[in-house]
Amino acid sequence: MSSRKRKAEFEIPLPEVQELLEALGTGLRRGQLDLQDRTISLEGFHSLELTLRPRGETLHCKVKVKYPREVDPRPEETEYTTLKKRMQRSWKLIRRCLGAGSLPDQQLVEAFLADSRLMVTYPDRGEVRYPDYLAVVQGLEDAMASESQEAVIEACARVEEQRRRCH
Repeated sequence: MSSRKRKAEFEIPLPEVQELLEALGTGLRRGQLDLQDRTISLEGFHSLELTLRPRGETLHCKVKVKYPREVDPRPEETEYTTLKKRMQRSWKLIRRCLGAGSLPDQQLVEAFLADSRLMVTYPDRGEVRYPDYLAVVQGLEDAMASESQEAVIEACARVEEQRRRCH
């Protein structure tokens, strides 16, 4: 298991579930879980997962604690990658709505537009194409304001063409 994760697995009798849950609550307040034969620090933890599976008169318990990744030496790279992936998901949803014959949700498009405008603030990522991309993004915003499905479809086609040029 990686250094980002800690796991404990054990069996407990059904009547001891309440004690286990109380111990988890206490551990969360103290910043340390004491589970059977294992102690897990909760300092800086990212998530905690508890799984309980019945096994006859007992429960199989699994506790997983995850910690954040180490500090990335190039945080803007991670932020940019996250932004691009989020834009990719939004774009896919926008196209799916249009393919189904309806206008995409206004909030979805607004989020995509905001991310698009943020994306073009990153240096060394193709600044040459930024003005053209911003123009088609503005066209999509105008098309959404008109509430014309045909205008939105045309604007999305221009955005898609520009995206292909950029990638």
